[in-house]
Amino acid sequence: MKPYQLLGAGMLTGLVVGFVVAWQIKPTAGNAESAADMPLRTRVERRPTTSNPLGKPAPSAVLQRWEELQNDDDGEGKREALLSALCKEEFPQLLAEISSKARFSGLDDPSQLHDFFKAWHSKAPDAALVWLRTLPKVQDRQRLMLEIVDEVAESNLEDALAMLRQNVHAEGYISITNMVLEKAAAQGAEKLMEVCKLGIGAVERPVFSSWQVSFPEGFDFKRVLDDLAATKAEFGEGERFGAVPTNLLSEWGNRDFQAALAWLKEGKDVPDNGCSDLIAAVPPAQAGALLALTFDPTAPESNRYKDVAFALYRITSSEILDAFLQAAPGERATHIGGLFDEPSCIGEFQALLLERMSAELRAEALSRNFKNGVDPQTKSALTRLLVGLGHSEVEIQTLLPERKD
Repeated sequence: MKPYQLLGAGMLTGLVVGFVVAWQIKPTAGNAESAADMPLRTRVERRPTTSNPLGKPAPSAVLQRWEELQNDDDGEGKREALLSALCKEEFPQLLAEISSKARFSGLDDPSQLHDFFKAWHSKAPDAALVWLRTLPKVQDRQRLMLEIVDEVAESNLEDALAMLRQNVHAEGYISITNMVLEKAAAQGAEKLMEVCKLGIGAVERPVFSSWQVSFPEGFDFKRVLDDLAATKAEFGEGERFGAVPTNLLSEWGNRDFQAALAWLKEGKDVPDNGCSDLIAAVPPAQAGALLALTFDPTAPESNRYKDVAFALYRITSSEILDAFLQAAPGERATHIGGLFDEPSCIGEFQALLLERMSAELRAEALSRNFKNGVDPQTKSALTRLLVGLGHSEVEIQTLLPERKD
C-alpha cells in the first residue's frame, strides 16, 4: 500500500474509533441524568479524587498539606493562606473527602471540616448551604450552621435569623447565638423579643444562655420581661428558651432600680433574670434587704428558701447574708437552718451558715443533711471548718460519718 493510502486508512480508523467512544459515553435520557439535575452530593462523589483538570492539587494533597501545618510554628497563618488560595469549585470535593473518612458523629475531624466549610461559605454561600443540607446527621448540620451564623449576623441579622429558622433541633427548639442576641438587642425591644421567642421549645433540660448583651439608651426592659414571662407561662413548664440575655433585670436595675424591683415583686418568671441577678446591681446591705423583701415565710416549706439560697450561692457574701437575716421576718436560726438544707448550699456559702449556728444547731443541721454519710472530699473541707469552730475530733467523726457505698 502506498504512503498516502496508509495515511488515509489511519485517519479513517481514528475517526471511526473516536465516534464509537463518543457514542458510548454520551449520556442518554434512559441511562444517565444530566449534571444539572444530579444532586450536588452525587456530583461531588462522582468527581475523581486523584487529579484536577484545572491543574490544582488533588484534595488528598491539600488535606495532607493542612495536616502538615499542624506542627508548623506559623501553621495558623499558612492555613489561612491555603484556604484563601482555594477556588470555590474545589471545596465540594475537599469536603466530600473529609466526610468520607468520618468515624465519629458523621465527622472525623470537626474542626477541620468547620474551617473548610466556613471558607467555602465566604466564597459561595448558596452552594455551601446546599451542601450542608445534604449531611445525614442533624447534629452535624446544626454544628456547621452555628459556625457561620454569627458571621452572617454581624452584617445582616435577618439573613442570620432565616438560617436559624432552617436549623430546628429534633426537640423543636432553635439555638440562638450570642451575636444574634447582641444584634437583636441593639435594634430594640421588639426585635429582641422576636429572637428570644424564636428559640423557645420543648426540651428535656433547661437550655438557658449565660450571655450578657449591651442595651441601647431608652431600651424598654419592662416590655421585654413582661412579654417573655407571658410567653413562658403560655407555653408551659415543659418549654424552655434557647437563649435569653442574662442581664435584662440587672441592667434595668442599674438604670432604674425601683422599677426593676417593682417588676420582680410581681412574681413573674424569666430564666436567668431573678432576684439573684438584680442584687448584683446594688450594694450588699441593700441587696440583703432586697432578698428579704422577696422572701415569703408563708410559702410551702419545700421551696421556701430556694430562691434566696440560690441568690446567696451565686453571690456569696457575708454582708448580704447578714443583711438578709436581719431584715427577713421570722426567726434567724430558722432561716439559717432552712438555707443550709437547700441543695445550692455548698462551698463558701455552706461555711458562712455553719459559722452563724450554735453548736447545737450545727449538729442538727449536719445530721439532717449527712445522715447517709459524707464523701471524702466534702468531709475533708468540713473537718477543717469544724476544727476552726472548736469541735473535737470525736465530735467531728460523729457529725460527719463516712458514706457507705
